[in-house]
Amino acid sequence: MNVPLGILIAGSGVSCLVVLYLIGRRNERLIRRDWELLLTPKGEKVYGAIEDRVRTEIDMADLSFEHALVYRQLGTTEEALRLLDVGYRVIEK
Repeated sequence: MNVPLGILIAGSGVSCLVVLYLIGRRNERLIRRDWELLLTPKGEKVYGAIEDRVRTEIDMADLSFEHALVYRQLGTTEEALRLLDVGYRVIEK
């Protein structure tokens, strides 16, 4: 039984669209559930605390990188590398 190539390609395209639609619906439900959990008063407090911590750590990493650039421009390569290491450890944490 030979199926024309055009029908085979069209069938594959339609089946891919169906799979993508089903995956999208599944992810949408999970995301909606997560946001509903976060939007409770307790969830908002937890989210705020996590956001504050991440912002603080990013600010610390940025500061260490800025200082490393200054030290590099001044010719103190070892101190610049030490500050970069501190910034990387903050990001890793």
